[in-house]
Formats: sequence, C-alpha cells, structure tokens
Amino acid sequence: MTRLERQQTLDAVKDIVKNYGRFSPPSYKRAAAMLNAQNLKTAWGNDWTPQRLLRFLQRQGYSGLHGVQAELNGRPKKLGQGFLEVTTRQKKGVLLPVRAVRNKYF
Repeated sequence: MTRLERQQTLDAVKDIVKNYGRFSPPSYKRAAAMLNAQNLKTAWGNDWTPQRLLRFLQRQGYSGLHGVQAELNGRPKKLGQGFLEVTTRQKKGVLLPVRAVRNKYF
C-alpha cells in the first residue's frame, strides 16, 4: 500500500467517523463494511475486517476509531503525542503536575 493509498484510506475513515452522526464512533464492523462499500482494499487487496481496520489505525499511530474521533474533536490525535508537551499547568495559582494534565483526556 503506497503512502497515497494509506492517506486515502485514512481520509475515508475520518469521513466515516465524522459523518456517523452519533456521540461515539461507529463499530469496527460497521466502519469496515463502509470501507468495503467504497471499494477500498487493504495493502494485500483484501476486504477490510474489524481486526484489519484496528491494526491499520494503530500502525498509523491512532488508538483506534476513538483516537480518530478525538483528533476530529481537537484533542491529541495520536498515541504518545500531545501529552508531554506541557509539564505543568497553573490553576488558581497552583502548579499541577503532568499527570493532572494527562488525565484531562482520559
């Protein structure tokens, strides 16, 4: 799968999550079926399955469909990114450690 094909597949997944219209992203089974309906194939030319979709997103650095949805909502998008940028945060004159900032998202 070329870089362009990976980006097209990732864009299709983002569109699926964005247009799903619910609070949570679609199930992996439903998202895989939507990718197959768009005639998108895996790197080996196979149909998408829920497991293949999860592994694809993990290889791209996402924690799964919830990670894609988090990026679309403006939260840190990828695993290990955006959590250690702030070492402390000030709240009412008190400096809070990184763990307090990290738990804001999870």
